[in-house]
Amino acid sequence: MENRDTSFKHFTISIVKSIFRLVGSALFICVGWTMHTEMPELVNAGYILMFAGGTFFVAEILGILEEL
Repeated sequence: MENRDTSFKHFTISIVKSIFRLVGSALFICVGWTMHTEMPELVNAGYILMFAGGTFFVAEILGILEEL
């Protein structure tokens, strides 16, 4: 049985997962902004979604820096 170096595979999969998470975070921010600007009755929910999306985005950037 051949020993393979899995560190590159792990890194690649980790970066792909991070890209998906960043896109998801950006979608939270976009939906929050839309709720904030176009639905006055949901302004507070828009702020919460933008804050949550921004928090997830920053956390994921820190995770990527940790992998590097």
